[in-house]
Amino acid sequence: MADNVPEMNKAPRKKYVRAVGPRLRILLLCIFGLVAVLAANSIYLGAITCLEWLKGDPNVTYQNWFYMVMFGTHLGLGLLLVLPELNRSQRYLSFPHPATPEFLDDLLADPEVNYILARVGAFPPTLRIWMSQHGFQIVFEEQGYDFFELPANRTGSGIRIFSADVRATFRGIVSGSLQGVGFRKGDLVVINGKDTYPAMFISEHELSFQVPSTLLGGPFFLWLMRRDRRLATI
Repeated sequence: MADNVPEMNKAPRKKYVRAVGPRLRILLLCIFGLVAVLAANSIYLGAITCLEWLKGDPNVTYQNWFYMVMFGTHLGLGLLLVLPELNRSQRYLSFPHPATPEFLDDLLADPEVNYILARVGAFPPTLRIWMSQHGFQIVFEEQGYDFFELPANRTGSGIRIFSADVRATFRGIVSGSLQGVGFRKGDLVVINGKDTYPAMFISEHELSFQVPSTLLGGPFFLWLMRRDRRLATI
């Protein structure tokens, strides 16, 4: 009897979908080919280097024109593999000269920024003290440039909204205030994700704002924005 029971409870088999599509497969094969050529090239260069170390006669060299061609090929293939990743990871910032604590504080709030490279003079001595206190580490100073690493244990933008207060309507305008930390002049209040209004800076712990009362007729939420970047939500 059990053999005649139709298999009604079995889930339909999912269609197999390749993780690598046809176009991506071509790119993947090209990368594999470059890596294979680069590996063979590296073995040749490594063998010549070992022979140079082991040779007994200082007047004998194994580095001929073919070696130089292979060395140039090695550099070219390596750059061909690495440059796309470098281009994806870098970002050009409008860097003030000299830099300011406010600008660097914005960089600390951006989790995608881990290193900064700027010309010497962008970080005056007084600012370097501030940077040292906030975890910036100098990586190198060379050829007129300073390269800094930002602290890895950043907690976020440093801006927190603790409470919000909305007062009575007057002539179609609602006044409100925000209490928190990290507020700054120029911060904007965004209502329901689309309407932007300037906030009046009172202190780094308090902001006030005014919005039309019509915005409060339905679901209501707001966030702070600074330089086109969302900071905190309530």
